[in-house]
Amino acid sequence: MYKNGELPTKQNGLALLIFVVVLALAAIGIVVSGLSTNAARVGRHNVTAAALAKAKEALIAYAVTYSDTHSDVPGYLPCADNGTFEGSSASNCGPKNVSKLGRLPWRELGIETLRDSSGECLWYAVSGTFKKLPQTDLMNWDNNGLLEVIAEDGVTLLAGSKPENRAVAAVIAPGSALGSQNRAKVASAAECGGNYVGSNYLESSKGVNNSLLSSVANNISRLITGLASENFNDRMIFITPEEIFEPIRKRKDVRARLEALTRTIGECLGKYGEFNGTPIAIADHRLPWPALVNLASFNANSSYDDTAAASRKSGRLPFVVKTSKAATSNQMSGNNLLSDVGLSICPSWTPDDATWYRNWKDHFFYYLGGSFAPTSPSPTAVPCVSCLSVEGSGRYAAVVLFASEKMAGQSRNSIAEKGLIENYLEGRNATSHPNLSGTSNLEKSPSTNDYLVCLEFDSISNAARVFPCP
Repeated sequence: MYKNGELPTKQNGLALLIFVVVLALAAIGIVVSGLSTNAARVGRHNVTAAALAKAKEALIAYAVTYSDTHSDVPGYLPCADNGTFEGSSASNCGPKNVSKLGRLPWRELGIETLRDSSGECLWYAVSGTFKKLPQTDLMNWDNNGLLEVIAEDGVTLLAGSKPENRAVAAVIAPGSALGSQNRAKVASAAECGGNYVGSNYLESSKGVNNSLLSSVANNISRLITGLASENFNDRMIFITPEEIFEPIRKRKDVRARLEALTRTIGECLGKYGEFNGTPIAIADHRLPWPALVNLASFNANSSYDDTAAASRKSGRLPFVVKTSKAATSNQMSGNNLLSDVGLSICPSWTPDDATWYRNWKDHFFYYLGGSFAPTSPSPTAVPCVSCLSVEGSGRYAAVVLFASEKMAGQSRNSIAEKGLIENYLEGRNATSHPNLSGTSNLEKSPSTNDYLVCLEFDSISNAARVFPCP
Protein backbone atom coordinates (compact mmCIF):
# COMPACT_ATOMS: atom_id res chain seq x y z
CA MET A 1 0.00 0.00 0.00
CA TYR A 2 1.13 3.48 -0.82
CA LYS A 3 0.82 6.09 1.75
CA ASN A 4 -2.38 8.12 1.39
CA GLY A 5 -3.08 6.33 -1.96
CA GLU A 6 -0.50 8.43 -3.87
CA LEU A 7 1.45 7.14 -6.89
CA PRO A 8 5.17 7.24 -6.70
CA THR A 9 6.82 10.29 -8.24
CA LYS A 10 8.36 8.27 -11.14
CA GLN A 11 5.01 6.85 -12.13
CA ASN A 12 3.46 10.31 -11.97
CA GLY A 13 6.12 11.58 -14.42
CA LEU A 14 5.64 8.60 -16.76
CA ALA A 15 1.90 9.11 -16.93
CA LEU A 16 2.38 12.78 -17.71
CA LEU A 17 4.87 11.96 -20.45
CA ILE A 18 2.48 9.47 -22.06
CA PHE A 19 -0.29 12.05 -21.92
CA VAL A 20 1.93 14.65 -23.61
CA VAL A 21 2.94 12.20 -26.33
CA VAL A 22 -0.67 11.29 -27.03
CA LEU A 23 -1.59 14.98 -27.30
CA ALA A 24 1.35 15.64 -29.63
CA LEU A 25 0.43 12.74 -31.89
CA ALA A 26 -3.15 13.96 -32.03
CA ALA A 27 -2.01 17.46 -32.91
CA ILE A 28 0.29 16.13 -35.62
CA GLY A 29 -2.57 14.12 -37.02
CA ILE A 30 -4.77 17.18 -37.15
CA VAL A 31 -2.04 19.21 -38.85
CA VAL A 32 -1.28 16.48 -41.38
CA SER A 33 -4.96 16.05 -42.09
CA GLY A 34 -5.33 19.80 -42.55
CA LEU A 35 -2.32 19.93 -44.84
CA SER A 36 -3.67 17.06 -46.85
CA THR A 37 -7.08 18.73 -47.17
CA ASN A 38 -5.46 22.03 -48.09
CA ALA A 39 -3.23 20.35 -50.67
CA ALA A 40 -6.26 18.68 -52.21
CA ARG A 41 -8.08 22.00 -52.27
CA VAL A 42 -5.10 23.71 -53.94
CA GLY A 43 -4.89 20.87 -56.43
CA ARG A 44 -8.54 21.24 -57.36
CA HIS A 45 -8.11 25.00 -57.62
CA ASN A 46 -5.15 24.57 -59.98
CA VAL A 47 -7.01 22.12 -62.23
CA THR A 48 -9.88 24.56 -62.66
CA ALA A 49 -7.61 27.58 -63.07
CA ALA A 50 -5.62 25.82 -65.79
CA ALA A 51 -8.77 24.88 -67.70
CA LEU A 52 -10.11 28.44 -67.51
CA ALA A 53 -6.77 29.91 -68.61
CA LYS A 54 -6.54 27.58 -71.60
CA ALA A 55 -10.07 28.47 -72.67
CA LYS A 56 -9.31 32.19 -72.45
CA GLU A 57 -6.14 31.78 -74.50
CA ALA A 58 -8.02 29.85 -77.21
CA LEU A 59 -10.80 32.45 -77.39
CA ILE A 60 -8.37 35.36 -77.73
CA ALA A 61 -6.46 33.52 -80.45
CA TYR A 62 -9.74 32.84 -82.27
CA ALA A 63 -10.67 36.54 -82.25
CA VAL A 64 -7.22 37.81 -83.20
CA THR A 65 -6.97 35.45 -86.18
CA TYR A 66 -10.62 35.62 -87.26
CA SER A 67 -9.71 37.47 -90.46
CA ASP A 68 -7.32 34.62 -91.37
CA THR A 69 -9.97 31.93 -91.09
CA HIS A 70 -12.96 33.91 -92.38
CA SER A 71 -13.48 36.52 -95.10
CA ASP A 72 -13.93 39.18 -92.48
CA VAL A 73 -12.24 41.54 -90.04
CA PRO A 74 -10.57 40.28 -86.83
CA GLY A 75 -12.21 40.54 -83.41
CA TYR A 76 -15.19 38.21 -83.56
CA LEU A 77 -15.77 35.43 -81.01
CA PRO A 78 -17.64 32.15 -81.53
CA CYS A 79 -21.22 31.66 -80.47
CA ALA A 80 -21.80 29.42 -77.46
CA ASP A 81 -22.46 25.69 -77.87
CA ASN A 82 -26.22 25.20 -77.53
CA GLY A 83 -26.28 21.46 -78.16
CA THR A 84 -26.97 21.41 -81.88
CA PHE A 85 -23.57 19.79 -82.49
CA GLU A 86 -21.63 19.33 -79.30
CA GLY A 87 -18.52 21.48 -78.99
CA SER A 88 -19.46 23.63 -81.99
CA SER A 89 -20.52 27.25 -82.23
CA ALA A 90 -24.29 27.56 -82.54
CA SER A 91 -25.55 28.51 -85.99
CA ASN A 92 -28.41 30.42 -84.37
CA CYS A 93 -26.81 32.79 -81.87
CA GLY A 94 -29.90 34.82 -81.05
CA PRO A 95 -30.80 38.35 -82.16
CA LYS A 96 -28.22 40.96 -83.12
CA ASN A 97 -26.27 42.52 -80.23
CA VAL A 98 -27.87 40.17 -77.67
CA SER A 99 -25.41 38.34 -75.39
CA LYS A 100 -25.64 34.56 -75.23
CA LEU A 101 -24.80 31.81 -72.73
CA GLY A 102 -24.02 28.16 -73.37
CA ARG A 103 -21.20 25.70 -73.15
CA LEU A 104 -17.70 26.51 -74.38
CA PRO A 105 -17.48 25.57 -78.10
CA TRP A 106 -14.25 23.61 -77.76
CA ARG A 107 -14.53 22.02 -81.20
CA GLU A 108 -14.87 25.44 -82.86
CA LEU A 109 -11.79 26.62 -80.97
CA GLY A 110 -9.76 23.62 -82.11
CA ILE A 111 -9.01 22.38 -78.58
CA GLU A 112 -9.95 19.37 -76.50
CA THR A 113 -12.79 19.39 -74.00
CA LEU A 114 -11.82 21.38 -70.94
CA ARG A 115 -13.15 20.38 -67.54
CA ASP A 116 -13.00 21.85 -64.08
CA SER A 117 -11.87 19.93 -61.00
CA SER A 118 -15.31 18.39 -60.61
CA GLY A 119 -15.12 16.94 -64.11
CA GLU A 120 -17.66 19.35 -65.59
CA CYS A 121 -17.15 20.95 -69.01
CA LEU A 122 -16.86 24.74 -69.05
CA TRP A 123 -19.63 27.23 -69.76
CA TYR A 124 -19.27 30.41 -71.82
CA ALA A 125 -20.98 33.81 -72.06
CA VAL A 126 -20.29 36.00 -75.11
CA SER A 127 -21.18 39.66 -75.54
CA GLY A 128 -23.70 40.37 -78.28
CA THR A 129 -21.31 42.99 -79.67
CA PHE A 130 -18.56 40.43 -80.25
CA LYS A 131 -20.36 37.22 -81.25
CA LYS A 132 -19.87 36.20 -84.86
CA LEU A 133 -23.56 35.61 -85.68
CA PRO A 134 -25.40 37.83 -86.26
CA GLN A 135 -22.65 40.39 -86.53
CA THR A 136 -22.67 43.75 -84.85
CA ASP A 137 -22.50 46.89 -87.01
CA LEU A 138 -18.95 48.06 -86.27
CA MET A 139 -16.20 45.63 -85.29
CA ASN A 140 -13.13 47.70 -84.55
CA TRP A 141 -10.96 48.63 -81.60
CA ASP A 142 -13.57 51.06 -80.25
CA ASN A 143 -16.11 48.25 -79.80
CA ASN A 144 -17.21 47.64 -76.18
CA GLY A 145 -18.43 44.49 -74.46
CA LEU A 146 -21.80 44.07 -72.73
CA LEU A 147 -20.73 41.98 -69.71
CA GLU A 148 -19.96 43.28 -66.22
CA VAL A 149 -18.18 40.94 -63.83
CA ILE A 150 -18.76 41.42 -60.11
CA ALA A 151 -16.49 40.28 -57.28
CA GLU A 152 -17.80 38.03 -54.50
CA ASP A 153 -18.76 41.05 -52.38
CA GLY A 154 -21.47 41.83 -54.93
CA VAL A 155 -20.23 45.40 -55.32
CA THR A 156 -16.70 45.54 -56.72
CA LEU A 157 -16.56 45.58 -60.53
CA LEU A 158 -13.78 43.38 -61.85
CA ALA A 159 -14.84 44.25 -65.41
CA GLY A 160 -17.04 47.18 -66.34
CA SER A 161 -15.90 50.13 -64.25
CA LYS A 162 -15.79 51.94 -67.62
CA PRO A 163 -17.60 51.04 -70.86
CA GLU A 164 -14.32 50.20 -72.60
CA ASN A 165 -13.32 47.59 -70.00
CA ARG A 166 -16.58 45.67 -69.87
CA ALA A 167 -15.99 42.02 -70.67
CA VAL A 168 -16.55 40.68 -74.17
CA ALA A 169 -16.69 37.09 -72.92
CA ALA A 170 -16.54 35.05 -69.71
CA VAL A 171 -15.69 31.38 -69.21
CA ILE A 172 -17.30 29.72 -66.18
CA ALA A 173 -16.33 26.56 -64.31
CA PRO A 174 -19.62 25.32 -62.86
CA GLY A 175 -18.22 23.02 -60.15
CA SER A 176 -20.20 20.12 -58.71
CA ALA A 177 -24.00 20.14 -58.59
CA LEU A 178 -25.59 22.08 -55.72
CA GLY A 179 -29.04 21.87 -54.22
CA SER A 180 -31.68 20.76 -56.70
CA GLN A 181 -29.54 21.14 -59.82
CA ASN A 182 -30.38 18.32 -62.23
CA ARG A 183 -27.54 17.32 -64.52
CA ALA A 184 -29.19 14.34 -66.13
CA LYS A 185 -27.52 13.45 -69.41
CA VAL A 186 -29.10 14.26 -72.78
CA ALA A 187 -28.20 12.65 -76.09
CA SER A 188 -26.67 15.83 -77.51
CA ALA A 189 -24.01 15.91 -74.75
CA ALA A 190 -22.22 12.64 -75.48
CA GLU A 191 -18.76 14.01 -74.69
CA CYS A 192 -19.40 16.32 -71.74
CA GLY A 193 -22.46 14.62 -70.33
CA GLY A 194 -25.22 16.44 -68.54
CA ASN A 195 -27.48 18.92 -70.32
CA TYR A 196 -27.69 22.46 -71.65
CA VAL A 197 -29.88 24.07 -68.98
CA GLY A 198 -27.79 26.88 -67.51
CA SER A 199 -29.53 26.92 -64.11
CA ASN A 200 -28.50 23.27 -63.58
CA TYR A 201 -24.87 24.41 -63.58
CA LEU A 202 -24.66 28.08 -62.64
CA GLU A 203 -25.92 29.78 -59.48
CA SER A 204 -27.00 33.12 -58.09
CA SER A 205 -25.22 35.24 -55.51
CA LYS A 206 -25.73 38.81 -54.22
CA GLY A 207 -28.71 39.16 -56.54
CA VAL A 208 -26.75 38.20 -59.66
CA ASN A 209 -27.86 35.12 -61.60
CA ASN A 210 -25.05 33.66 -63.72
CA SER A 211 -27.46 31.53 -65.73
CA LEU A 212 -29.50 34.48 -66.95
CA LEU A 213 -28.30 37.10 -69.45
CA SER A 214 -30.34 40.00 -70.78
CA SER A 215 -32.38 39.20 -73.90
CA VAL A 216 -32.47 42.85 -74.98
CA ALA A 217 -30.07 44.14 -77.64
CA ASN A 218 -27.14 46.19 -76.28
CA ASN A 219 -28.25 45.66 -72.66
CA ILE A 220 -25.61 45.10 -69.98
CA SER A 221 -25.60 41.67 -68.28
CA ARG A 222 -23.96 40.96 -64.93
CA LEU A 223 -22.01 37.90 -63.85
CA ILE A 224 -20.51 37.18 -60.43
CA THR A 225 -17.53 35.12 -59.37
CA GLY A 226 -16.28 34.23 -55.91
CA LEU A 227 -15.38 31.63 -53.32
CA ALA A 228 -17.14 28.28 -53.14
CA SER A 229 -19.94 27.88 -50.60
CA GLU A 230 -22.82 25.47 -50.04
CA ASN A 231 -24.98 27.61 -52.36
CA PHE A 232 -22.48 28.91 -54.92
CA ASN A 233 -19.39 27.46 -56.61
CA ASP A 234 -19.05 29.19 -60.01
CA ARG A 235 -15.49 30.21 -60.88
CA MET A 236 -14.85 32.54 -63.74
CA ILE A 237 -12.31 34.12 -66.05
CA PHE A 238 -13.16 36.97 -68.43
CA ILE A 239 -11.81 38.75 -71.51
CA THR A 240 -11.77 42.53 -72.08
CA PRO A 241 -11.70 44.33 -75.46
CA GLU A 242 -8.10 45.38 -74.84
CA GLU A 243 -7.01 41.76 -74.46
CA ILE A 244 -8.30 41.13 -77.99
CA PHE A 245 -7.35 44.35 -79.73
CA GLU A 246 -3.92 44.81 -78.19
CA PRO A 247 -2.53 41.83 -80.18
CA ILE A 248 -4.61 42.85 -83.21
CA ARG A 249 -2.95 46.29 -83.16
CA LYS A 250 0.42 44.54 -83.19
CA ARG A 251 -0.42 42.67 -86.39
CA LYS A 252 1.46 44.48 -89.15
CA ASP A 253 -0.85 43.02 -91.78
CA VAL A 254 -3.91 44.55 -90.09
CA ARG A 255 -2.30 47.97 -89.99
CA ALA A 256 -1.21 47.56 -93.61
CA ARG A 257 -4.76 46.52 -94.57
CA LEU A 258 -6.27 49.66 -93.02
CA GLU A 259 -3.69 51.89 -94.68
CA ALA A 260 -4.32 50.21 -98.04
CA LEU A 261 -8.06 50.77 -97.56
CA THR A 262 -7.41 54.47 -96.93
CA ARG A 263 -5.46 54.72 -100.19
CA THR A 264 -8.20 52.86 -102.10
CA ILE A 265 -10.78 55.30 -100.74
CA GLY A 266 -8.59 58.13 -102.04
CA GLU A 267 -8.53 56.43 -105.44
CA CYS A 268 -12.32 56.22 -105.46
CA LEU A 269 -12.54 59.94 -104.73
CA GLY A 270 -10.09 60.60 -107.54
CA LYS A 271 -12.16 58.51 -109.94
CA TYR A 272 -15.25 60.49 -108.98
CA GLY A 273 -13.35 63.64 -110.04
CA GLU A 274 -12.80 62.17 -113.52
CA PHE A 275 -16.51 61.68 -114.32
CA ASN A 276 -18.02 65.15 -113.90
CA GLY A 277 -20.04 67.01 -116.54
CA THR A 278 -22.54 66.22 -119.27
CA PRO A 279 -20.75 65.13 -121.36
CA ILE A 280 -17.78 64.32 -119.13
CA ALA A 281 -15.43 67.30 -118.92
CA ILE A 282 -11.84 66.04 -118.84
CA ALA A 283 -10.56 68.93 -116.74
CA ASP A 284 -13.48 69.06 -114.29
CA HIS A 285 -12.12 67.41 -111.13
CA ARG A 286 -14.59 68.63 -108.53
CA LEU A 287 -15.00 66.26 -105.58
CA PRO A 288 -17.88 65.39 -103.19
CA TRP A 289 -18.83 67.28 -100.07
CA PRO A 290 -17.85 65.58 -96.80
CA ALA A 291 -20.41 63.99 -94.49
CA LEU A 292 -21.15 65.44 -91.07
CA VAL A 293 -18.94 64.56 -88.11
CA ASN A 294 -21.80 64.37 -85.60
CA LEU A 295 -24.13 61.74 -87.05
CA ALA A 296 -27.34 60.46 -85.47
CA SER A 297 -26.03 56.93 -86.03
CA PHE A 298 -22.59 55.69 -86.98
CA ASN A 299 -23.65 52.16 -87.88
CA ALA A 300 -25.25 52.29 -91.34
CA ASN A 301 -23.29 53.23 -94.47
CA SER A 302 -26.22 55.42 -95.51
CA SER A 303 -25.69 57.68 -92.46
CA TYR A 304 -22.53 59.03 -94.08
CA ASP A 305 -24.35 61.38 -96.43
CA ASP A 306 -22.94 64.46 -98.18
CA THR A 307 -26.13 66.51 -97.73
CA ALA A 308 -24.75 69.61 -95.99
CA ALA A 309 -24.01 73.32 -96.35
CA ALA A 310 -21.55 74.24 -99.09
CA SER A 311 -19.34 76.15 -96.66
CA ARG A 312 -18.20 72.99 -94.85
CA LYS A 313 -15.17 71.33 -96.45
CA SER A 314 -14.15 68.76 -93.85
CA GLY A 315 -15.90 65.96 -92.04
CA ARG A 316 -16.36 62.24 -92.32
CA LEU A 317 -15.88 60.43 -95.58
CA PRO A 318 -19.17 60.47 -97.52
CA PHE A 319 -20.67 57.16 -98.62
CA VAL A 320 -23.78 58.69 -100.20
CA VAL A 321 -22.86 61.53 -102.59
CA LYS A 322 -26.24 62.29 -104.16
CA THR A 323 -26.03 66.03 -103.43
CA SER A 324 -22.54 66.35 -104.88
CA LYS A 325 -23.46 64.20 -107.88
CA ALA A 326 -26.27 66.58 -108.79
CA ALA A 327 -24.04 69.64 -108.36
CA THR A 328 -21.25 68.27 -110.58
CA SER A 329 -23.41 66.31 -113.07
CA ASN A 330 -21.29 63.29 -112.25
CA GLN A 331 -21.83 60.25 -114.48
CA MET A 332 -21.32 57.59 -111.80
CA SER A 333 -24.02 54.95 -111.53
CA GLY A 334 -26.07 55.19 -108.36
CA ASN A 335 -25.45 57.60 -105.50
CA ASN A 336 -22.96 55.62 -103.38
CA LEU A 337 -19.30 56.51 -103.74
CA LEU A 338 -17.98 53.13 -102.62
CA SER A 339 -20.51 50.60 -103.84
CA ASP A 340 -19.82 50.43 -107.58
CA VAL A 341 -17.57 47.37 -107.28
CA GLY A 342 -15.69 46.71 -110.50
CA LEU A 343 -17.27 49.62 -112.38
CA SER A 344 -15.47 52.54 -113.96
CA ILE A 345 -16.09 54.95 -111.11
CA CYS A 346 -13.97 52.88 -108.69
CA PRO A 347 -12.47 49.77 -110.34
CA SER A 348 -10.10 49.06 -107.45
CA TRP A 349 -12.91 48.67 -104.87
CA THR A 350 -13.40 45.02 -103.88
CA PRO A 351 -15.85 43.05 -101.72
CA ASP A 352 -13.07 42.73 -99.14
CA ASP A 353 -12.69 46.53 -99.12
CA ALA A 354 -16.44 46.80 -98.56
CA THR A 355 -16.23 44.46 -95.54
CA TRP A 356 -13.40 46.37 -93.91
CA TYR A 357 -15.02 49.72 -94.66
CA ARG A 358 -18.34 48.55 -93.15
CA ASN A 359 -16.63 47.88 -89.82
CA TRP A 360 -14.20 50.80 -89.77
CA LYS A 361 -16.15 53.57 -91.55
CA ASP A 362 -16.40 55.77 -88.46
CA HIS A 363 -12.60 56.12 -88.52
CA PHE A 364 -12.37 57.80 -91.96
CA PHE A 365 -12.30 61.58 -92.34
CA TYR A 366 -11.99 63.80 -95.37
CA TYR A 367 -10.66 67.31 -96.08
CA LEU A 368 -11.59 68.98 -99.36
CA GLY A 369 -9.58 71.65 -101.19
CA GLY A 370 -11.61 74.80 -101.87
CA SER A 371 -10.98 74.76 -105.62
CA PHE A 372 -12.42 71.24 -105.84
CA ALA A 373 -15.71 71.82 -103.99
CA PRO A 374 -18.85 70.90 -105.96
CA THR A 375 -19.87 74.59 -106.23
CA SER A 376 -16.44 75.78 -107.43
CA PRO A 377 -16.19 77.14 -110.99
CA SER A 378 -15.83 74.34 -113.55
CA PRO A 379 -13.52 73.18 -114.93
CA THR A 380 -11.29 73.20 -111.87
CA ALA A 381 -7.81 74.63 -112.23
CA VAL A 382 -4.88 72.18 -111.96
CA PRO A 383 -2.79 72.79 -109.96
CA CYS A 384 -5.32 74.14 -107.54
CA VAL A 385 -5.59 77.69 -106.29
CA SER A 386 -7.39 77.06 -102.99
CA CYS A 387 -5.95 73.77 -101.86
CA LEU A 388 -4.70 71.77 -98.89
CA SER A 389 -1.20 71.27 -97.56
CA VAL A 390 0.46 68.90 -95.09
CA GLU A 391 3.17 70.25 -92.82
CA GLY A 392 3.21 73.39 -94.99
CA SER A 393 3.95 71.58 -98.25
CA GLY A 394 1.95 70.43 -101.26
CA ARG A 395 -1.12 71.62 -103.10
CA TYR A 396 -3.66 68.86 -102.62
CA ALA A 397 -7.21 68.56 -103.90
CA ALA A 398 -8.18 66.37 -100.95
CA VAL A 399 -6.78 64.48 -97.98
CA VAL A 400 -8.28 61.28 -96.56
CA LEU A 401 -7.45 60.61 -92.92
CA PHE A 402 -7.69 57.34 -91.02
CA ALA A 403 -8.08 57.94 -87.29
CA SER A 404 -6.10 55.31 -85.42
CA GLU A 405 -6.66 54.05 -81.88
CA LYS A 406 -7.67 56.44 -79.12
CA MET A 407 -4.97 58.60 -77.59
CA ALA A 408 -4.90 60.12 -74.10
CA GLY A 409 -8.00 62.19 -73.41
CA GLN A 410 -10.05 60.76 -76.28
CA SER A 411 -13.26 58.81 -75.71
CA ARG A 412 -15.59 57.23 -78.29
CA ASN A 413 -18.14 55.42 -76.15
CA SER A 414 -21.31 57.46 -76.68
CA ILE A 415 -23.01 59.00 -79.70
CA ALA A 416 -22.09 62.44 -78.33
CA GLU A 417 -18.41 61.53 -77.91
CA LYS A 418 -18.25 59.99 -81.37
CA GLY A 419 -19.68 63.21 -82.77
CA LEU A 420 -16.59 65.22 -81.76
CA ILE A 421 -13.76 65.26 -84.29
CA GLU A 422 -11.18 65.80 -81.54
CA ASN A 423 -11.97 62.33 -80.20
CA TYR A 424 -10.59 60.91 -83.44
CA LEU A 425 -8.05 63.33 -84.90
CA GLU A 426 -5.27 65.24 -83.18
CA GLY A 427 -3.56 68.60 -83.55
CA ARG A 428 -4.34 70.65 -86.66
CA ASN A 429 -6.13 67.64 -88.15
CA ALA A 430 -8.86 68.31 -85.61
CA THR A 431 -8.63 72.07 -85.06
CA SER A 432 -8.70 72.89 -88.81
CA HIS A 433 -12.27 71.58 -89.04
CA PRO A 434 -14.60 72.75 -90.65
CA ASN A 435 -11.97 73.93 -93.17
CA LEU A 436 -14.21 76.74 -94.45
CA SER A 437 -11.69 78.12 -96.96
CA GLY A 438 -10.53 74.70 -98.13
CA THR A 439 -6.90 75.65 -97.48
CA SER A 440 -6.11 73.85 -94.23
CA ASN A 441 -2.55 72.86 -93.36
CA LEU A 442 -2.76 69.38 -91.85
CA GLU A 443 -0.06 67.59 -89.88
CA LYS A 444 1.91 64.37 -89.55
CA SER A 445 3.69 65.12 -86.29
CA PRO A 446 4.62 62.62 -83.55
CA SER A 447 1.71 63.99 -81.49
CA THR A 448 -0.83 62.51 -83.91
CA ASN A 449 -1.38 58.90 -84.96
CA ASP A 450 -3.57 59.76 -87.96
CA TYR A 451 -2.71 58.18 -91.31
CA LEU A 452 -3.01 60.68 -94.18
CA VAL A 453 -3.46 60.00 -97.89
CA CYS A 454 -3.12 62.91 -100.31
CA LEU A 455 -4.94 63.35 -103.65
CA GLU A 456 -3.87 65.59 -106.50
CA PHE A 457 -4.62 65.73 -110.23
CA ASP A 458 -1.82 65.58 -112.78
CA SER A 459 -1.74 68.74 -114.90
CA ILE A 460 -0.73 66.81 -118.02
CA SER A 461 -2.75 63.59 -117.89
CA ASN A 462 -5.59 65.02 -115.74
CA ALA A 463 -5.55 61.69 -113.87
CA ALA A 464 -5.76 61.52 -110.10
CA ARG A 465 -2.60 60.72 -108.11
CA VAL A 466 -3.14 59.17 -104.64
CA PHE A 467 -0.30 58.52 -102.22
CA PRO A 468 0.61 58.57 -98.50
CA CYS A 469 1.09 62.23 -97.63
CA PRO A 470 4.80 63.06 -97.44
